[in-house]
Amino acid sequence: MLNNSPDIFELFDIETREDTYSLLLVHLVRHSIGLRRRILAHAFGTDHPPAELADIIPRHTLPGDAGIVDIFLRHSEGPAGRWAMFIESKLYSGEHGAQTVRYWDATTALVGPNGRSAGIFLTIGGDRPACPHVNPLTHRELTTWIAEHLSEIPEHSALRFAAEGYIARAQAPHPEARDDTPYADLLEQSWGLVPRLAGVSALGAAMYATLPGEWKHDAIWIQGRGHANPGLQFWQPGWLGSELTGDRWTTENIFVHLEMELDDRATWRLKLHFETEPYLTLGEIDELENAAGFARMRDAFRAALHARAAHLSGWRMSNYPLQIAAFPVHVPDPTVAHLRERIAPAMARIAPHIHEALTSAREVK
Repeated sequence: MLNNSPDIFELFDIETREDTYSLLLVHLVRHSIGLRRRILAHAFGTDHPPAELADIIPRHTLPGDAGIVDIFLRHSEGPAGRWAMFIESKLYSGEHGAQTVRYWDATTALVGPNGRSAGIFLTIGGDRPACPHVNPLTHRELTTWIAEHLSEIPEHSALRFAAEGYIARAQAPHPEARDDTPYADLLEQSWGLVPRLAGVSALGAAMYATLPGEWKHDAIWIQGRGHANPGLQFWQPGWLGSELTGDRWTTENIFVHLEMELDDRATWRLKLHFETEPYLTLGEIDELENAAGFARMRDAFRAALHARAAHLSGWRMSNYPLQIAAFPVHVPDPTVAHLRERIAPAMARIAPHIHEALTSAREVK
């Protein structure tokens, strides 16, 4: 499979369909009581309902307008009483419109005040569900359980063959950003059920591996007019504030970071941005209460940063609405090590000036 030989999912062009893995999981849970027990324990805790008593239903329509959940398990009455739980499975899409909140409310109403309800949000990267009562689970963790109970699935059966393929996909190694790795390789989607930006994230971690101080990063998609490219954001403690709640902006609702879009141009740019948290467009910012306060703090930060960092080698000061400065990045030798040699010193030089400019900007009323 890893040598360009397609697996069963690729042969039938179903490797990126969420219902492929949901339906496979339904059949596995029906055939393996051990797997069923592990799932119930993850959802309900150690005092979980008996695994022997469960209806397992794919694509179940919940009452009212709650929607259709991928997998539903329930038992009307029994030694453990009435209970029900759901599994919502995702691959590369996120949760839509607080699905888990609706599913949780409908499931809880279904079992009544004396029943027990639970939910699992199954994703590649361990995403947190919108509903705090629902437990996250990764495909990687789930397939370790499937592997432990594989003996309960008949050998040489289609179900066993599909289960082994699922395990291989979910357990695929994540890309590594070694010094001699061509960084272009890390921008491509890796084989298997790994996050789409796993290679980009590995590249980001490698950029500050040799730097002092506490750096963090995130791999993101940067949307443009008619295109979307992978990108990286870097920041240090104190640069990322709390999320905006409601329509009133406060000085805590900021995200100052270094950002780089990884497009197909010969020269990338490491840009210093001053934005809201979460990100809002200029038009959305104008609609906020205290939008003028955001503008004052941004302008104060820009003035302080420009006064301190205008002399830094390679850095160019900017006056775009949300961009404060930029550093051109051209790397003739396309390896991770050479990219880091270009980027890491620029990050290290400007970081203390960002801290100082933020301190000054926070004093502005």
